[in-house]
Amino acid sequence: MGLILGSSLSTLLSTINLAPATAQSKIPSTAVNITRINIARQGGDALNRWVTFVVPDRSTAVPAYGGSLRLYDVHIAKMIEITLDQFCTQPATKGAYFNYEADNGRIFMGKLFISCDIARQAKATYGLGRAERTILEYAGNPEVVYIPVLDLNGPKIKRFQNFISTAFLMGCIETGTQVICPGDRLD
Repeated sequence: MGLILGSSLSTLLSTINLAPATAQSKIPSTAVNITRINIARQGGDALNRWVTFVVPDRSTAVPAYGGSLRLYDVHIAKMIEITLDQFCTQPATKGAYFNYEADNGRIFMGKLFISCDIARQAKATYGLGRAERTILEYAGNPEVVYIPVLDLNGPKIKRFQNFISTAFLMGCIETGTQVICPGDRLD
């Protein structure tokens, strides 16, 4: 499981580095903004965790770093990484449900379930790279963790895009009498 360090609420809107660069590094600096990753401490069932994953971007179909990897791909990769690091180390947990929201929570992108089996398959197929600073919010309390990222580069990108298009189906959620589906406005 990732290393947890204390953090202040103001760091929730920080940038998440997917491949941090040093002064001597030849790896380009890459960053993706994430507004909030809120992990429910309670609710649902004991075998599956619930996470709200909110990004500031209105469109997640744009290139993340100027290449073929889209913001959407990076966001799904981050959800897989969180599932692996935070939940799949607990024997009883089977996976995590993610409510994915764009435009700072104004656009519902969908609900998806990432099983530990699928997350482990992604780890085995793509490998893990450097640990990345990630801020997770538990019941309003932010915690900084360092989570290894999937190694997505070169020919692995297209394979990963194919993998997530077949492994995950974005679903709707029900809130009382209302059904909210991917693309619906939340404001």
